[in-house]
Amino acid sequence: MEELLKSEGWYLSEDGLADIRENLEVEQPSLGEIIKEALNTDLRSISRGILPRDLTNQKSITGPLVLQLLSIINLSTPAQNQQVTPRLFQLTFTDGVKKIKGIEILGEVEDANLNTPPGTKFLVTSEITLENNFLHLGPGLLRNLGGEVEEMIKEWKVGRQFITRSRASVKKDGEVKGGDDGPPPFVPFKIKDHNRQTVSSSSNAQVEGEEIKGIEETEAEGKIMVIEVELDNSTKRRRSMKINIVDKIEAGVEQVAETQGDITCLRRQIVDIR
Repeated sequence: MEELLKSEGWYLSEDGLADIRENLEVEQPSLGEIIKEALNTDLRSISRGILPRDLTNQKSITGPLVLQLLSIINLSTPAQNQQVTPRLFQLTFTDGVKKIKGIEILGEVEDANLNTPPGTKFLVTSEITLENNFLHLGPGLLRNLGGEVEEMIKEWKVGRQFITRSRASVKKDGEVKGGDDGPPPFVPFKIKDHNRQTVSSSSNAQVEGEEIKGIEETEAEGKIMVIEVELDNSTKRRRSMKINIVDKIEAGVEQVAETQGDITCLRRQIVDIR
């Protein structure tokens, strides 16, 4: 039976063949029954592989050899927005052990498109050139045998749905259209440049008619809290605000100290307004 399978391009391991026979629940399954079951099974679980582990010096591969499709992408269109045209497909295969990629350098591969699910089996029917670890694919080199590996198709469909949902188009006015809004558009933030003024307690500077900003910063493990207060030219207002500033500063310092634990750097600056 193993020789018959090889003649059809199937290089199954002993355990893989035993698993297929067990799944068929037939004492003496025919060659056709075994191949049909193998088509719908992940080749990586039943094949012993035939490709060399190192393809550096390999110039080509010949058939008959069954390869399992892992993925198809169009290199000429964005990965997040795959289109059929212009077409330059890259197909990733496995013989069950070794992964190998091919590009449509010689032309289009028959019966292969972006909707061909992973798990599909292809038969190498002619010699395929191998250069820089890439197969030179084209017409007349592979034949689609079919096959449906349920687990692989399920994962493939989930991945395609995720890409579709995340590919939301945005209108000129910034409104996102489509059933799934996806992530919100990035809005750049603005950084204000505060002019910091320090008023010494021993200074006789005049504050009436001037706008004074007091900035309190506390740094704990790289985190900064800024308290900014604007004062008017009213003496009564200035005194009451000075008390509020100090209270807020001390409360902020205590809160940071309690929540951060290990404080590597804590700098405090209090503007004393008289």
